[in-house]
Amino acid sequence: MEGSFKAQYDQVETLASAFPDNSTLIEQTYKDLVLNKLWKTVNVVPVESLNTCILHAHEPGTPISDRLVIVPLRYDQVLSMDKINETFRMLDKEQISNELESLTCLKKITFAIVASDATMLYYHIARGLVPPKEH
Repeated sequence: MEGSFKAQYDQVETLASAFPDNSTLIEQTYKDLVLNKLWKTVNVVPVESLNTCILHAHEPGTPISDRLVIVPLRYDQVLSMDKINETFRMLDKEQISNELESLTCLKKITFAIVASDATMLYYHIARGLVPPKEH
């Protein structure tokens, strides 16, 4: 397993290096999913329009059709309704590798929030989220 992880991680580092501002976030998210959560299926996919890589991953014990699209974010980045909607729009437009199913019917995004101490928080956001009305 160790040699296999090293080879896969080298590939993740290569993909992440195309996005220097986000490379650490991508790498930390990958390591958390594979080493801490022990997920077996984690694909790293560059997304130029978001200036990062997404992680297309399958959580063990869930149907294979329930793969997650995980977008790494720094803890101090603003996650507004506009940012969420923009992320959905950008992913809808992306041409993702043939090995992954189309994201055009993407119903949920998971944001991986990476704290300065490498603590990870995962937020699942469903498409069509409507902000509360102001009174």
